[in-house]
Amino acid sequence: MKVNAILLAGGKSSRFGKNKALTSFAGEILIARIVRQLQESFAEIIVVANERAELDFLDKVKIVQDLQPGKGPLGGLYTGLVHSDQEYNFMTGCDMPFLEANYFELLKSYLPGYDLVIPEFAGYLEPLAGIYHKNNLALIEDRLANNHLQIKSFFSSAKLKIIREEEISEIGKPAKLFFNINYQKDKKKAEKLLD
Repeated sequence: MKVNAILLAGGKSSRFGKNKALTSFAGEILIARIVRQLQESFAEIIVVANERAELDFLDKVKIVQDLQPGKGPLGGLYTGLVHSDQEYNFMTGCDMPFLEANYFELLKSYLPGYDLVIPEFAGYLEPLAGIYHKNNLALIEDRLANNHLQIKSFFSSAKLKIIREEEISEIGKPAKLFFNINYQKDKKKAEKLLD
C-alpha cells in the first residue's frame, strides 16, 4: 500500500531563534536529512511551507504553500491532505531527526482499517509522528473553521489506533525516535544522540 508523507515546514521557529528547518545538523541541512529519511519509506513527500523559495534546494519533493496560514500544524495537515494523491499520509515536523524506517513500517502495519494511527510516548500522544487518512478532511475543516487548532481536537470523532510505547520500544528507543529540536540546546542534545 502506498503512503505519502506530509512534512510541515511552516512554523515560525521562534523558540529556536531562526528557521530550524534550515539549520545544519549532522553534516547536512536538517530538513534535507528528514526528507531523505522519509523518501526511503513513502511514495511522495509533500512539504508544507510558508515560503517555497527557501526550500527550492530540496530534491524530488512537492512543495506546497499553506492553505490555512497561521493555523499551526492542523492547518498544515489540512494542506498536506488536500494536496496528497494517497488516502493514507504520515505527518511530521521538520524538527524530528531520528524517525526511521522501522518505525514507519510499524505504523503502516496497521493499515488499512483506521482513520488515524498515532503513537504514544510518556503518557502523551505524538500527533506529529502519525498517519492520517484523507477522510479526516471534513473533521479538520470543521475544527479550523471554529478555530479549534489542537490536532487532537478531532481524534475522538475518528477511528483511532494508538500505538503504545511498549510496542514502539520493540523496534527502537521512543525517547530518541520522538526527540524534537525546539531550542538551540535541544540541537546539542540531539547531536549527542547520533550513532
